[in-house]
Amino acid sequence: MLFYILLMIAICKRRDKLFEDSFFKIYLADGAVSIISIILEYSINRPMSHIRPVCEYFHGNYRYPSYALTPYLYITSYVQFSKIFATVILCANRYTCVQYPVAHKTFWRRRSGQLVLVILILPVLFTWQIGISKCYIAASNSQAFIFYVHNIPWLGSAYFRMLAAIPSFIFIIFANYIIISKLSQIEGRTRSIERAMTISTIFLSIAYALFITIQGFSLIVSDDMLKESSIVKITALSAIQLCNDFYIMSSPIALIVTSRRIRRSLFPFGSVPIDYGKSGFLTSNPGQLSLTARP
Repeated sequence: MLFYILLMIAICKRRDKLFEDSFFKIYLADGAVSIISIILEYSINRPMSHIRPVCEYFHGNYRYPSYALTPYLYITSYVQFSKIFATVILCANRYTCVQYPVAHKTFWRRRSGQLVLVILILPVLFTWQIGISKCYIAASNSQAFIFYVHNIPWLGSAYFRMLAAIPSFIFIIFANYIIISKLSQIEGRTRSIERAMTISTIFLSIAYALFITIQGFSLIVSDDMLKESSIVKITALSAIQLCNDFYIMSSPIALIVTSRRIRRSLFPFGSVPIDYGKSGFLTSNPGQLSLTARP
């Protein structure tokens, strides 16, 4: 979470220089939903699954269906869908950058604000059924899970996730194939920050594939099996938590590790000040080319 916070602060401070690309406007929305997701995950879900007194408290007070935990589960699901849409839009940004470099900058400059609204608003279409449902805690072996009562038995949240995830996954696989093939052709002629944006998006796409795998697993494994089988439950819980952590944290780490300019922006101590000029390019390295065309 610290990496996201540092990146978001740096982006807000230097949007007219180093972080001028529209990619970072979308990245701010992605960072916001990621931070909320981390806070929600580590405030209730992780303590319930690893700390016995916390598990006993929630199970003792919320074992019967009620609306007490509905806001928590609803917001958690909401930001998960926001993360899906942010991932797709970030991937689309990198795809158009390498595939349509002439029109890329103009399009994203005009549409990035609207796409941020898509990230923040569209999830309501996929989470409404949780908002009208009662939630309860089921526990075994000092581990607890939050479930909700399906008002419409066949309409589970996992199906909504797959409805959003499968088309997104197909697009992401296609887009990343184009991105990687195009990037290999122009290696050495791109700005380091653009390479960092692309590599960060590729890592995010890999994590997204793991996320879809976990969601597919949740469709196969029933709630009763999770409650009754400790092996299945522990395996599912570990996979979900590892996938969630990798999905949330891989992108900012990749962005920081692969770009010296971003690292210097975040950790300036002991580094020589850099003049980026009005365009955001290193003035001492004028021979580098940008993937995007200038308007």
